[in-house]
Amino acid sequence: MRNGMILSLNNKAGIGVIKDSNDQHILFYIEQQIASFKRGQVVYFEIKYLEGVLRAVNVTVIIDGRIYDKNDKQG
Repeated sequence: MRNGMILSLNNKAGIGVIKDSNDQHILFYIEQQIASFKRGQVVYFEIKYLEGVLRAVNVTVIIDGRIYDKNDKQG
């Protein structure tokens, strides 16, 4: 798993951009994700080769050092 920060979101187009810890910019598809995202959030993600380029998949928001679980009733 990699980590990074969400740089930009385009909800209309359904894509976002993450800057990872290596300063690499990686696109991800918003509609494939469960959580609602905001610019500046720190995330964990996996990398897959899709449509001829690297894409971030399984993007998960980190809140207070914890991985966000949409079923968590505490946070």
